[in-house]
Amino acid sequence: MLANERRQRITPTQTATTLKLVEELPLWLDNQADSETTLQLARAHGLTVYDAVYLELALRRQLPLVTLDASVAEAARRANVAPNG
Repeated sequence: MLANERRQRITPTQTATTLKLVEELPLWLDNQADSETTLQLARAHGLTVYDAVYLELALRRQLPLVTLDASVAEAARRANVAPNG
């Protein structure tokens, strides 16, 4: 979020508000990541492994992917992941 704030994609107020909302989410740990699929996604879409992990999770769990990163959003679209955000 700070990287997006520095790039002036979001404001400091939006960062603070979002972090407060995240604190209220019922979060859980996902320990079923598929590293082979993650690497395939990273290579196929020109993503970092870091970004491909989120795409793999969205695909595997059939969840939308929220991102401000245009390349990740495009990769999600090409992988038929529902957009959100």
